Amino acid sequence: FFKDVNSNYVGCNKAFADFLGMTEKNIIGHNDFDLFAKEAAEVYHENDRKILGDKIPIRSEEWTVFPDGSRKLLDTVKVLYTDARGEVLGIMALSRDITEKEEIQEQFRIAKEKAEESDRLKTAFLANMSHEIRTPMNSIIGFSTLLGEDYLTESEKAEYIQHINHSGESL
Repeated sequence: FFKDVNSNYVGCNKAFADFLGMTEKNIIGHNDFDLFAKEAAEVYHENDRKILGDKIPIRSEEWTVFPDGSRKLLDTVKVLYTDARGEVLGIMALSRDITEKEEIQEQFRIAKEKAEESDRLKTAFLANMSHEIRTPMNSIIGFSTLLGEDYLTESEKAEYIQHINHSGESL
C-alpha cells in the first residue's frame, strides 16, 4: 500500500484490498483509524510519524485484527517514497501474512516442550526403577554370598534364604 505524508491511503494492490475485504477505491482517502481497530491504528500511525521524521525504514511484526474479526500476524516493511527531486511523497509498505509460519513455530515449541517433559519423566522413572531394582538385588547378592560361608548355622541359612526370597518377591 501507499500513503501520503498525512498517512492517508493513496493506493494499494489487490492483495491488500482483498485482505481488508474492500476495494482499492474504498481504501483510498482513508487512514488506519478508518480501517483498523483503534489500538492497531495508533501503532501504525506512530510508525508512520517515526519513519517520516527519522527517514529510516521500519520493519515490524504485529497481530492485526481485520474488520471481519480475523487475526493475522503481519510482517511489514515501511519505507519512504520520493519524487524525482527527492521530495518525500509518502510511505510505501509491503506486508506479508506470516500467521501460518508463526502457528507452525508455536506447534514446534509445544512439541519440543512435551518432548523435554517426556524426557525428564523418563529419566526420573529410570532413576526410580534403578533404585527399586538395585536395593533388592543388593540384598539377594549379599545374602547369597553369605550362604557360601562355612560357619553359618542352619537357622542363619534359613534366615538368609528368607531374606533372599523376600527380596526376590520385592523385585
